[in-house]
Amino acid sequence: MPRRLAALATLFAPLALTVFLVAACSSAPPPPPQFADIRFTNKPPIVLRASIVDIRDEYEPPFKPPFVEQTFPIPPARAVANWARDRLKATDPSSPQRVRVTITDASVKEIDLRLTPGLRGAFTKDQSQRYDASVALRVDLLDDHGSPVRSVTASATRSRTVAEDITLNDRDRVFYTMTEQLMQDLDQDLDSKIRGSFDPYVVS
Repeated sequence: MPRRLAALATLFAPLALTVFLVAACSSAPPPPPQFADIRFTNKPPIVLRASIVDIRDEYEPPFKPPFVEQTFPIPPARAVANWARDRLKATDPSSPQRVRVTITDASVKEIDLRLTPGLRGAFTKDQSQRYDASVALRVDLLDDHGSPVRSVTASATRSRTVAEDITLNDRDRVFYTMTEQLMQDLDQDLDSKIRGSFDPYVVS
């Protein structure tokens, strides 16, 4: 009898190993999503009579709660800098004017929300966090002395809540969408403000 059991174990061992490997593979987490950089090259640039476009990031991430902008697939500050590179173009290297873009805010706060307590909470899927994102910048057209000739400011905010059972990959998708929406709002506001306020320094 022991010899027969040993034979059966030998026969079914490969099958058991296969089942184990299939189960292990099926429980592996999905790979993290890949996100394209947020750019604005599909839109016509705002061409200005200036020699250079200078981008300055004055926002300093705290890197501590409740701030979480550093965890975004495309941090808001990077998206704002991309906007300035893609949408603003200086057309005259000999011009005494220059454009200065200053990022003053690119923050995201994570706010914990109250969950349903007790037994009822065990059967309730709550929204567990809210994310409040904010971007702001100033665009100056400076003369040869560094004094502003024209200036505009713009800002945008977005908020989004997520469920307590959200996956890390889905959370990243929420973050990416928030940044896209922030930049769409900012782009529309700045396009009209710059074309209106910077005349006659706008070439096209």
